[in-house]
Amino acid sequence: MLLSLFLGSWKIVTTSVHAQEQEPTGTSTDIGTLTSTTTSIIGATVSGNENSNVSLGITSIDPGQSAAVADDTYADGWSWIFNITVPDDQTNLQMEFTDWTNTSATSTSNAGNIIPVAGNMEISSPQANSVDPIIMTSSDTYSLPLLLMGNTASTTGEQQVQVIVQMKIPSNTADGSYTTTYGIQSY
Repeated sequence: MLLSLFLGSWKIVTTSVHAQEQEPTGTSTDIGTLTSTTTSIIGATVSGNENSNVSLGITSIDPGQSAAVADDTYADGWSWIFNITVPDDQTNLQMEFTDWTNTSATSTSNAGNIIPVAGNMEISSPQANSVDPIIMTSSDTYSLPLLLMGNTASTTGEQQVQVIVQMKIPSNTADGSYTTTYGIQSY
């Protein structure tokens, strides 16, 4: 059985040297749009989960590194920790993202106003069987799966996992506010 969350969005405000992540808010169809002053638990409607009492869901998104330098390195890029609830019978977890778009640009035709997902984002999890991150190879396409092997909670019927999302900022990135949408699925 495949479980999928509706897509949400992030908004990132950047300058030429730093980026500031903003905290998430959400509704049942929009997992989150980041704003500067609020924090909330993020949830979504899930379909395909008829045989489980536990739904796939995001409990929170914590900022890892909120300041970034446009130098093509993960060490100087953004990072987030997604805290996710997954049904016990689901051992594969995947994520997808759209390319990041500069919402303050007058035109998106300039390559510096779009940050491609491919090669600039990676996901990993301490609860997965591999220590190597999965590099996102395409936008709007689910990643290779993280094979879940662990759990941060003792609750039966569900797994609590953390997914670390890292983003490097290409050196030609223009100043501005950037957004992306994301999806999560498990099976």
